[in-house]
Amino acid sequence: MEPPRAVKEAAGGDPGRHPRFRRTFPHHFRHARETCPRRTGRAGRGPPAIVTAAARPGPRPGNLPRNHIPETLTPKGSLLAADRAGRARPSLQARFVASLAALDPGWERSRYVLGFSGGRDSTALAALLAGTLPPGRALAATLDHGIREGSADEAARAAEAARSLGLEALTGRAGVPAEARARGKGLEEAGRAARYRFLAEAKASFGADFILTAHHAGDSAETVLLKIARGAGPGALVGIPARSGDVLRPLLPFRREELEGYLASRGLAWIEDPSNADARFLRNRVRERALPLFLDLNPRFLEALARGALISRDEEDFWLARLALLEGRLVRPAGGIPEAPGPGAAPPGDPSPAAAARREAAGGPGASPGPPPPGAPAPDPDALAGGPFLVGREGFLSLHPAERRRLMGRLIRRVRLPGPSGGEPAQLAGTEAALAFALSGKRGGIDLPGGRRIERRGAILYLGLASRYDAARRG
Repeated sequence: MEPPRAVKEAAGGDPGRHPRFRRTFPHHFRHARETCPRRTGRAGRGPPAIVTAAARPGPRPGNLPRNHIPETLTPKGSLLAADRAGRARPSLQARFVASLAALDPGWERSRYVLGFSGGRDSTALAALLAGTLPPGRALAATLDHGIREGSADEAARAAEAARSLGLEALTGRAGVPAEARARGKGLEEAGRAARYRFLAEAKASFGADFILTAHHAGDSAETVLLKIARGAGPGALVGIPARSGDVLRPLLPFRREELEGYLASRGLAWIEDPSNADARFLRNRVRERALPLFLDLNPRFLEALARGALISRDEEDFWLARLALLEGRLVRPAGGIPEAPGPGAAPPGDPSPAAAARREAAGGPGASPGPPPPGAPAPDPDALAGGPFLVGREGFLSLHPAERRRLMGRLIRRVRLPGPSGGEPAQLAGTEAALAFALSGKRGGIDLPGGRRIERRGAILYLGLASRYDAARRG
């Protein structure tokens, strides 16, 4: 039997020194010893082999990378086998169709609104979409944010570029700077909110099924790094989801370089947004400074993040279901009565397995949540949508610390207050401060970052009031 190419190319190599090679290719072992003799420190193995300039050097089998797959183990018909046989990989267009079909199985009948700025990423998405769908099924919606002079002309040029690709086009205008000042938000946050409002309106007017955005793998990596820098929890590794309600992101499996190569192959130009080079925006600094450092450490950093995101999404799905059950057991809207701890409940804060078993047997609020008792009124989802909330303190403290932190963070994020709420950093700080107060046993209350307040009234935690400072300032 012919030895693998890696063995034949390893002139001077000693495949027998690699334990995995011994297990994988026992039938090649003798052949490799005869064709690749080399002294390995043991007598009687002959002189070192001479590698001539004409010989093509290859890696020693003993030092093959961990992800090396010999040809004899490559399944026929696989993508790797196709590459080694010289056949072309699937085109970027075919990969895009596969990505879109995975997000929307009915893509052949769907109508889409595309968030289109005329930049590199949205131009690539528009061109790929135009090559996938018949005319009249996609609308390119361009929003002029009103941030700088000449933005109206840029929006008009973007709309013309979309029409040249065969898509219908729609433009709109928003006063993002004024909105940011009025709501106490940054330009990035206010601009994102204005864009999604505009896209939702365009979707309704066009009769579309979904909204498409041009986020790619690099954007998701930037989002992860931004969240980690701000002190986010493990949920930060999820990155940008491929689907959020009616918003689909079919370019997430692609790298920026792939999209640039596709546009170059089509001879398509794009509009370069000057704000993408503005170092005042944190995301731009992450893109230009932080992300290249990680790619230098690991050229496949984006792929590694994508794998981690898949795992994190599964775990986040579990936590969403778990927290919904805990919320239904422990949390009530203002005016309701949270469930009291059952007899035999474990001491507050005891996360041990034995304590969990006692809580389970007692059926108290720290037990694994189950369906409510017959006839018990279920919490109104609308009433729980924005607070304020009543939380049974003893039941809350009997949860595992991870459950306490997740549940408190969920409630903090859901409290809706007029005016600015401080954003994600304030929510994270508010979660930790509320946890510390709930565990302290103190009575009264404290103001939390982001304009929220938590109070203890007997055995009840009251969460969702505006802080006294904000109430006085607004009054």
